[in-house]
Amino acid sequence: PVARSRLRIYGLGWYELYINGARVGDQVLAPPNSRYDRVLLYDTFDVTGRLRHGENALGVMLGGGYDSTYSKWGWKWEKSKRFLLQMQIEFSDGSSQQVCSDEAWKTTDGPIRSCGIYAGETYDARMEKPGWCTAEYTDDDWLPVLVTTGPAGRLHANTMPPIRVMETLNPAAIEEPIAGVQVVDMGQNFAGWARIALRGSRGDSVTLRYSELVDSTGLIDPWTNRLAAATDIYVFKGDGEEVYEPRFTYHGFRYVQVTGVRTPLTAKTIQGRVVHADLGELGDFSSSDPLLNRVYENFRWSLRSNFMSIPTDCPARDERTPCAMDSRVVEEGALYLFSLNRYYLKWLRDIAGGSGQPDWDGDQVLLAWRLYHWYGDKDILEEQWPNMRRYVDSVRARTPDLICRKGFGDWCAPNAGTWESYFSNVAVVNTALFQQCSRVVADAAGILGDQAAAQRYGALADSIRNAYNAAFFHPDKNYYGDGTQTEDVLPLAFGLVPAPRERAVADHLAATIREENGGHLDTGITGTRYIGDVLCDYGHADLALAVLTQRSYPGFGHQISLGATTTWEQWYSKGGMNSHNHAMFSGPLATLFSRFGGIQPSAPGFRRFAVNPSISDSLSWVQVSVETVLGRAACSWRKTDEGLILEVTVPPGSEAEVAVPASSVERVFEGGVPAFRAKGVRPIGRRQERELFIVAGGRYVFRAAYD
Repeated sequence: PVARSRLRIYGLGWYELYINGARVGDQVLAPPNSRYDRVLLYDTFDVTGRLRHGENALGVMLGGGYDSTYSKWGWKWEKSKRFLLQMQIEFSDGSSQQVCSDEAWKTTDGPIRSCGIYAGETYDARMEKPGWCTAEYTDDDWLPVLVTTGPAGRLHANTMPPIRVMETLNPAAIEEPIAGVQVVDMGQNFAGWARIALRGSRGDSVTLRYSELVDSTGLIDPWTNRLAAATDIYVFKGDGEEVYEPRFTYHGFRYVQVTGVRTPLTAKTIQGRVVHADLGELGDFSSSDPLLNRVYENFRWSLRSNFMSIPTDCPARDERTPCAMDSRVVEEGALYLFSLNRYYLKWLRDIAGGSGQPDWDGDQVLLAWRLYHWYGDKDILEEQWPNMRRYVDSVRARTPDLICRKGFGDWCAPNAGTWESYFSNVAVVNTALFQQCSRVVADAAGILGDQAAAQRYGALADSIRNAYNAAFFHPDKNYYGDGTQTEDVLPLAFGLVPAPRERAVADHLAATIREENGGHLDTGITGTRYIGDVLCDYGHADLALAVLTQRSYPGFGHQISLGATTTWEQWYSKGGMNSHNHAMFSGPLATLFSRFGGIQPSAPGFRRFAVNPSISDSLSWVQVSVETVLGRAACSWRKTDEGLILEVTVPPGSEAEVAVPASSVERVFEGGVPAFRAKGVRPIGRRQERELFIVAGGRYVFRAAYD
C-alpha cells in the first residue's frame, strides 16, 4: 500500500492537475507569475489518498497564462506551453517509486480552443474527452510530447497563498436592452469571471463579454478594457444542463453582456465568481457614516481585485502587470486588512534588485521594513538587508546633490487627461522617498547590529533632509514648493519639517484645502495616501473626513455618486488613461484604521501599539479590529450625552498606549472607577489634550466625562 505520496508541478502557463479523473486542488490561475529568468515557483500536493492499487492516471491541462500575449511591462514566458512534474511515492514496505514528466507522456487538443489572459477563453464542449484522465481511457490517437528545456530560473517551492474562487455573486439586475442581448449587472466591480448553467442544442454557442461600464443604451461599454477583448465563448455539446466557467483567463468587470441565450437569465443560470489570492481578511472597519463605509468597501474591493499572484495595477485592461509604485502606496493599509506575510514576501523577492527611481523601486526597501515592523520577523531584514543597502547606495551614487528629479512623482493627481499631466511633484516625491529609504536602511542596520552602517545611513538621511528643506521649504511662508497639497503633506508625513514649523505648515495645508481647493484634495496616489494621516495628526480630523468623502469632483464620494464600487485610476470618470478598478488610490485605507480607528503598531510584531483615535465632530462612532501575530487588537469609540466611551482590546503578550481625550486624568474612568486606580491601567502623563495610559493584554472600557 501507498504510505505517502507528494507531487510537485510547475506549468508554463497556467495548469490544472488531475489524478484518476479528479482534479487535484482548488487553486486557479496557477502557478504564480514570477521573473522566469530568476525563479520558478512550483506547487506541491499531498496525493496519498488519490492513488489506488493497480494502474493510475495523471493528467494536466495547460493554458496560456503569462505568455507572449502578456504586456511588455510584465514578466512573461514567450515560448510554447510546457510543464514539469515529479511524484514521489513511498510504500509501506519502505520501497519507493518516482513518476516524472518524460517522453512517455502523450498530448492532444482539448475543448479549450483558445485562451488568453486578455482575450478570454473559447470552450467547445463537443471536444471534451470523457474519462481522458483515467487508467481505462484509450489514448492511441494522442501524440507523444516533446521533451524540452525550461526557463533559466531556479525552481523553488511556492509558499504564497493560492488564488481561488473566493466568493460567488448573484446578479443585482438583468436587462435586455435590445432583443437577444442580455446585460447582467453584478452590482460590484471585481476580478474573476462568470459561471453559467444553461441548456443549448449541440453546436450552439453563448458569448459572454465583460466590461466595467455600460453605455446610455444599456449595452456594455468596453472602453476601459482598452485592447483586452474580455470575451468567453462556450459551445454546447447538447447534453442537458451544461455548466461552464473559464479556467485560463480572468476579467475585471461589473457587467456581462450575454448573447446566444434564448431564455431569460436568472441567478440560477449566471453568477459572478470573485477570484483573488486567498489571503484571509483579518481586519474590519465601520463607522457611523455610510459614505465613509462605502469608501472603505471601495478600497477593500480594489485591493481584492488586484491581489493575484502579483499585486497588479488593474484587472480589466491589457495590463494587469507588476506595479511597485502602486503597491508602495497601499501596503500599509492592506496590512491591516489581510494576512500578507507570505504574499508580500514573495512580492518582495520579485522586485528585489530594481534600480529605478524611489517612487517605483524604493518599494523593495520600504516593504521589507513594513513586513518586519508588522510581523516582527527579523529574518526578513536579514535576508533583504544587502539589497536594501545596495538600492540606497545606487540612488546616492547617481544623485550628487541628493535631489531626485526623475520618476512618476505624485502620479495621477487631478489632471488634463494627457500623459504629461499625469506626472506631478516629481522631485518632491522622489527626494522624500529617497530620504525615507535611507532612514529605513539606517534603522535596519541598527537592528541587525551594524552600528557603523546605522550611523552612515542615518547621516545620509539627515543630509537628504537638509537638502530637501534647502530646495523646497519657504520658511517665510511656511510651505513647500508652490504650496500645493502634496508638497506640504509629504514633508509632514515623513518628518522632514523643522520641528518648530510643523504646526504652521500643517495649518497652511489645511488652509490650502479649504480656501484654494474648496474642501477637495488635489493629490495623486502618494499625496492621497498620507493626506488624511497628516490632517488627523495636526488636529484637522473633520477636514480629513470631508476630503476623503468629498461628494463633488475630485473625491471618492464623487466617484461613488457615479456608481463606483472600486477606486478609479483617475479622479474623473472617463477620458485619458483610466480604469475603474485601480488599487493605487486605496492608500487611505491606512488612515481609516490608524487615525479614525486609532490603532498603530509602535513596536515590531505589535508587541506594543498605540490607540489614539482621531475624533471627528462628524462621526458619532468608529469600530476597527485587526488580527495581529499576537491576537486580536481592537478599538471602538462612541459619543454619548455624558462623554466619550473608548473600548480597547489588547492581545496577550502585547501592551497598548491608550490616549483618551479628556480635560484631566480625573475625568477618565475605566471599569467604573477612576482610570488611574483601575486594575491593569497605568497612567503615564498627558499629551496634546489627551490622558495617556499603558494597558497589557485584556479588554478595557474607558469613559471620558465631559466637563
